[in-house]
Amino acid sequence: MTASRRYYRMMKTKRRIGCELKPKGWPYLDPDVEAMLSNYRKEGQIDRAAAIYLAEAPQFSDLGIPYDVGFIHIVEPIGETQRRDQAWLGELQLRHHKNQELLGRLSAPTKARRREFDEMSDQVLCENYFSGAMSNNPVIEVVATGGTVVGYHSETPVRVRSGIITPAANP
Repeated sequence: MTASRRYYRMMKTKRRIGCELKPKGWPYLDPDVEAMLSNYRKEGQIDRAAAIYLAEAPQFSDLGIPYDVGFIHIVEPIGETQRRDQAWLGELQLRHHKNQELLGRLSAPTKARRREFDEMSDQVLCENYFSGAMSNNPVIEVVATGGTVVGYHSETPVRVRSGIITPAANP
């Protein structure tokens, strides 16, 4: 018997080993962006609202985690997994951000990376995301229909915003 592939998931609270992780039932992005994405999702591509989100490595600073301190769990997926590039989502979010003044404050490297998307329609960005196509600077996420906590990357909370996993002093 071969072991399943294992991934990482950051959560605010520490879950027990054996805990089954289920989708929340709603996606995480702006509702307008999520509606656009759902219009271009093809049959067989996991719905974002019916997914849990995992990482191939315990690196979360680029994955859109809305909090800084949490626990990194080792997760064995249940069911199908699909590998996707969040760079496509990032561009969609920037294009449709409610505060367009934000675009003027992007760093020079971010502006340079965005040039890759200049000639792409929103439809192409959505289709590339769901198909698993990789951008020139991919930010990989793995989606699954469920998972089971099988261990911990660290027994204590960690801080990830810096891009370097460090122990959290005061979680």
